[in-house]
Amino acid sequence: MLLRRSFVPLALGVVLALLAGACTSDDGPKAARGPGPVDAGVIEEAQEQAEKTELRLEALEQAREAGTLGVTERVRNAPRPAGPAR
Repeated sequence: MLLRRSFVPLALGVVLALLAGACTSDDGPKAARGPGPVDAGVIEEAQEQAEKTELRLEALEQAREAGTLGVTERVRNAPRPAGPAR
């Protein structure tokens, strides 16, 4: 029993030493991406996403100003077209 109790801290110390050695290795990759040029399609896609985000933020601000942000109402199955009442 005494042998088993003294073995656990020793084993734990060895495992921690191995993990520390593996985490500090210099053999891993230096950077996630290389310094190569960026594709023009990626830039265009990022610009389109930025434009869509800007439009959504503007719509959000308009809804806040109009007081309609988060307002819900009953769904109408067959709305009547606008025009003179029957």
